[in-house]
Amino acid sequence: MAVLRTAVVVVALRCVADSPCSLFYARIGIDNAFLRLIGGHVLITFPYAIRTVMAALAGIRPSFAEAALALGATERRAFWSVTFPLIRTGIAAGAVFAFAFSLDDVAVSLFLSDPTSYTLPVALVSMMYSNFDLTIAAAAMLFVVITAILVVALDRFVGLDRVIGHSLYRASR
Repeated sequence: MAVLRTAVVVVALRCVADSPCSLFYARIGIDNAFLRLIGGHVLITFPYAIRTVMAALAGIRPSFAEAALALGATERRAFWSVTFPLIRTGIAAGAVFAFAFSLDDVAVSLFLSDPTSYTLPVALVSMMYSNFDLTIAAAAMLFVVITAILVVALDRFVGLDRVIGHSLYRASR
């Protein structure tokens, strides 16, 4: 089992190092471009998301979950009631960071897409090379407006403190 795990890690690292992951996907028989895009972006952004979640986990004392277990909670209940609310900010930060990095990584999308399925950054880059017009600026502004509307809506209807969570080390007033 350890040999298989090592082989998968070596193949995945080689896929990243050799850049055209399409050779890797062609070897294992994945010809769907959407699955290739999802796999490539997960492979590229996964370490960044894991790092932020691990940083959030490092700030939590093990005694919190141990106290829940001592009070009769199961391990699953202790995780969802104690640990998860405390690492929610790390998960949200990792998701945002992975999304932003994935949106910016045009090279992976360029190599893994085909003419029928491609991402918006690939379309914007190809449009920029073929004919320069204000559609690119409109698409970028659309991203900014949608993000601002989403943040305002979350704050208005749910409250950002409930969505993102509270910090473990809050300053006393």
